[in-house]
Amino acid sequence: MTITDAEGVFLGRVDGWWPEGIAGEADGDLKYRLAAAERGGATADALAAVAADERRRERGLRHAGVVVIRWSPGDVLDLRRAAALAVSLGGELACADPSRFTGRAIVL
Repeated sequence: MTITDAEGVFLGRVDGWWPEGIAGEADGDLKYRLAAAERGGATADALAAVAADERRRERGLRHAGVVVIRWSPGDVLDLRRAAALAVSLGGELACADPSRFTGRAIVL
C-alpha cells in the first residue's frame, strides 16, 4: 500500500494497511541489511543511514495521522508472541480514529 499526505506527497509504502489509518510494518535484519547493501555495503555507516531514513519515513507517516504497528519474524512465528501481537493490534483497531489520518492510501 502506498501512503501519501493530504497534498499527494509520497510518504512511503507499508506492508499492511487497515482503513482505520493503521499501517503494519514487518521488520527484520535482512530488510535493513539489503537496503544498506544497495548503498554500497552493510557497513555501520550504511546501516545507520538506513535506520535514519526509516525513522524519518515513520515520522512522516505518524505526522499524517497513521498509527504504525511493527512486528518481527519472531512475533509471528512464535504462537505466544503472535497471540500477543493480535491482542495489541485488536486494541489499536478498537481505539483507532479514522479521522486522524489526513492522507491517502493507494493500492498500486
